[in-house]
Amino acid sequence: MKRIIYVLCFALLAFVTSCQKELAPLPGDDEPVVEIPDTTHPPTLLRVMINGDSALVQLPYGYNENRKYALLIGFAGGSKTESGNLDTVGGVAVKIRKGLTIDTNLIVICPQNATGIFGPATINNFFNTAIKKYAVDTTRLYLTGFKLGGQNVLNYLSDKPAYAARIAAAAPVTSLPLDSVHFAQLSFAQQTKVLLYCGKHNNLFKVNKLYADLMNATFIIYNDNRISFSKLYSPRNRFFDLDIYQSMLQFKK
Repeated sequence: MKRIIYVLCFALLAFVTSCQKELAPLPGDDEPVVEIPDTTHPPTLLRVMINGDSALVQLPYGYNENRKYALLIGFAGGSKTESGNLDTVGGVAVKIRKGLTIDTNLIVICPQNATGIFGPATINNFFNTAIKKYAVDTTRLYLTGFKLGGQNVLNYLSDKPAYAARIAAAAPVTSLPLDSVHFAQLSFAQQTKVLLYCGKHNNLFKVNKLYADLMNATFIIYNDNRISFSKLYSPRNRFFDLDIYQSMLQFKK
């Protein structure tokens, strides 16, 4: 009888253990992203107007006008109905508002207007103005944005070959659908390195995969049931070998 009870207990323990293994998250998927400011290398956060649009600017720790820094323009996340402002919308802006040091060799500019929509010429002007105002390495210009912000990025890269050619790399995330003109010109984006991130459960997955193919982009799929785009933009990200910023910064013109 004892032998039978022992066998049953062992079988039950094995069953519970197997269930726990099945329910356990994939390694690293559910690790918390701790959003703690880097007090040893605090960046400088500025609120400025650039070409009539408000913007948050993060200057890296120890910013020196006699050096040259990479420049990232990051557009807010959301849709056309979620304009908000830089204190409410997501994307890179929410990270730098928290005092997170994205990179010690990177200037970050997050513009915002009433709609969240920025045309290609306006984006090009942001680069030109920033280059005049700050110590920018013109061989290291970068773009990113989520949803509407991603659409801004792809519209810029597909508007003129010269626009794409001046960018070292771009990392749009799950872009909203493009208009017919920019869709037809997506091959212009082959003038630069595009890393297109997309959540595998997103209803825009197929169209973003098509965009990636037309741009000859690296298509990076992430599990959006476990990794929010907010976590994707965290410099504390643990889900990839390189975070989204490092992935862009490895490229230069």
